[in-house]
Amino acid sequence: MRLSFFNLHGQPVQLEGLGTYTPTIDLDGVIGVGHRADTHIKGHLNAPGAFKGEIERRENIGKSGDDLVATWNADYPDDSVA
Repeated sequence: MRLSFFNLHGQPVQLEGLGTYTPTIDLDGVIGVGHRADTHIKGHLNAPGAFKGEIERRENIGKSGDDLVATWNADYPDDSVA
């Protein structure tokens, strides 16, 4: 596959309509592939009323990380996080 060929040579690959696939490497030396979705896809997903899937834990939309930690700590006092 051409995508693998170019990624194995350290080159990102852009597939029109899908996005860009970029080789990555972590601190342990494990090589992976990052994907950045095409802006057309993201635009369609974020159009008002377009998304038809179910959103779990919708009540958390708009909360900060601190808000989520406070909620977790209130719900699970024996397993609190800082």
